[in-house]
This record gives sequence, C-alpha cells and structure tokens, in this order.
Amino acid sequence: MEVNTAIAAAQRRCLRAARIRTGALSPTVAVLALITTGCAASQPAPASSHASQALAPSRSAKSVVAASSATGSSVAAATRAATCTAGQLEGSVGENGPANGTENIVILLRNISAAGCWLGGVLPLSASQANDVVRQLLFHGSTDPAVARQPATTGPGLLKPGHYGAFIVTVCLAARTKCEASHLQLVTLRIQLPGNQIISMPYPAAFKLGMPGTESAAEPVPSPTGILGR
Repeated sequence: MEVNTAIAAAQRRCLRAARIRTGALSPTVAVLALITTGCAASQPAPASSHASQALAPSRSAKSVVAASSATGSSVAAATRAATCTAGQLEGSVGENGPANGTENIVILLRNISAAGCWLGGVLPLSASQANDVVRQLLFHGSTDPAVARQPATTGPGLLKPGHYGAFIVTVCLAARTKCEASHLQLVTLRIQLPGNQIISMPYPAAFKLGMPGTESAAEPVPSPTGILGR
C-alpha cells in the first residue's frame, strides 16, 4: 500500500512538471517530455517473462529425460520373457566324458514350445525308483571350471523356441578313485524348475558311475554339442 502511494505521488509530480514544461504541446510531444524527464522510471518495470521462458526448456528437458528413463526401465522389465515351465522344456542327455577322476555329463533342455522363456540358475535334481520312491540327488552347485565347466554362454537368458539350454553335472568315478558306485535302481531323473515344476527324463546311465558331485547353472547354449570342448 505504501509503495503504491509513493508511486502515485511521483506520477503526479511528473505530470505537473510536464504541464509546466510542455504547456500546450501535443499529447505525443507531452509523452516524450515525460520520458525525457525520467518519470517513466518511476513506474515499476513489468516482470520479465523472457527469463522465465528461458528456464522452462531446461526443466522440461530434465523431466523428459527422467520420464524416458522410467519408461525404459518399465519396458525392459515388461519385455523380459517369463521363466521356463516344465511344459516348455524337454530333457535329454548330451555329451559326457571323464576328467580328473570324475565323469562330466551334459544335460540338455530343449525349448519345444512356440514361445521363448527365461532359463538360469542351478536346478535341484532328484530321481525316482521303479516303485516311484523319490530320492534327492545331492549335487552341489559349482562354477569352478576344473570340476564343472560352464556351457559356452554368457549366463542366464532367453531360450528361444527350438533352441537348447544345458547344465553340466559331475559324478565321482568309482573305477579310478575310492568313490562308491550307485547301486540304486533309479529309472527317472527329475529336474526341478521354479514353482516346483518337474521335468522328467530317463535316468542317465552315466549317473550310475559314481556318487553325485557338482552341478553348473542351467543356461542357454548356442549348440547342443561342443559344450565339453570336444
């Protein structure tokens, strides 16, 4: 209120001064006279909208970048394939061979469905006997290339339709060590997927050579052969 009163008083003084200086001058000339006397400066300058507009693009750009990052993350999460189910995979025995007193055995998992799925992780193994009694196979996870060489892949990932995944198990060879050969009459190998889903396949003969050793993670592989480097 006090500021407005002061401004009004200044304007009245300027107008009186203008009338004294300009007399009967035309309105246009009178206005010019007001400007030359400095009275125009007594009025408050309007707020600059240019500066506000100059800052707006920067804030907008940051908002766009943040929104794009959030959208990218959500799209990546949404487009990742679902975990493979037992109905999508078919198990079979791949290559096997001796190495340092153990037998390396490749178990292949082929995607027989029409959709890709996500494969990864160490899968619990069990076996059933002819009388349907199920026994856990105590393989322990290993990434040590000396005992269980990883398949030629970069890690867990998308298993495309018709393509193979694989994991390697080792058993202790009774013929070359003090390992005890398995005398159980096991007929079915059971591979457990997340959600307690089971893939069943004939029990591999090479598993009967000795006691369970190590197991590598199941991962997509470029080919069902050459996994053991042979």
